[in-house]
Amino acid sequence: MQKIIPSLTIAALTAITIGVCITSVARAQEGGGGYYGSRSPATASCPQLESRVIPAPPAGGVTKGVMYYSDMSGVSVINSTVAADGSITGTVKSVSGNGPAGPVTGRRDKNGVNVHVAGTGCSDINIALKRWVPGTPSDRAEGSGG
Repeated sequence: MQKIIPSLTIAALTAITIGVCITSVARAQEGGGGYYGSRSPATASCPQLESRVIPAPPAGGVTKGVMYYSDMSGVSVINSTVAADGSITGTVKSVSGNGPAGPVTGRRDKNGVNVHVAGTGCSDINIALKRWVPGTPSDRAEGSGG
């Protein structure tokens, strides 16, 4: 019985991951391909923070993403709305461990997305997300360290 539970857990996680990837690809194509991402540097008191967001269509709409600490101490989901003028409002909610959490405000323009998560501690952060489009030079020139 002990061997079955880990196998079922791995199978369930794999199915969820595949579902998320399929949804993300469809959303990325809808928004022109690619995603917005960032890698905020670690500090003496906070681990490095990674962010990935599927862009909303150019006319605005709902966008979703994920934020996580590089030491995997916390994972969060991002749900926000991008208005036609580029203004952003939303929330970051921890879904595992002690992930970042708080209200999000910001702006999208031709250079990327700049947001502020108004949480506490390591969750109080300004983030500059840059556009990443597969197969273009921008996939390494976004300041994400990738």
